[in-house]
Amino acid sequence: MFALSYLVEFVTERSVREFVSSLSSEQLLALSTGESTNFGLDKKTEMIKNIDFEFVKIQASTWKGKQTAIFRLRNNNEHPITGVCVNILYFDEDNNLLETRVSSRSSSYGFAPAKDHYISFSYEYVGSFFERKYDFGLASHAKAEVLCVEGVI
Repeated sequence: MFALSYLVEFVTERSVREFVSSLSSEQLLALSTGESTNFGLDKKTEMIKNIDFEFVKIQASTWKGKQTAIFRLRNNNEHPITGVCVNILYFDEDNNLLETRVSSRSSSYGFAPAKDHYISFSYEYVGSFFERKYDFGLASHAKAEVLCVEGVI
């Protein structure tokens, strides 16, 4: 237990240190004086609005009990983005929600502006959780909502 608490303390301290070091001098001044700052969230929100994330198809996976949902990402920002976090909703043919999952994808090359990038996500419809078996059923389509992006601000 000691090792776990030390690890949590280390990660928290490191995260705070990295967060503080990423702030501009204006943001640090605002924090120290109690002023409000949004840390570039307006720009991030605008970046999210400029991402098109469209469902293409669902296909059988090579893995038993899984399907693959394919989406088209189009970056309409001026700069590449390096990553995207999305909430994916899987539906059956009657439009009943089967599962929702938050997932992310990143690219060391970046998702270039004005180009289509195809991204796939795995949907596990048959499996077990704590020795309890489940079968959600096959998905016929999916939707995705972009939650966050990583890239140049």
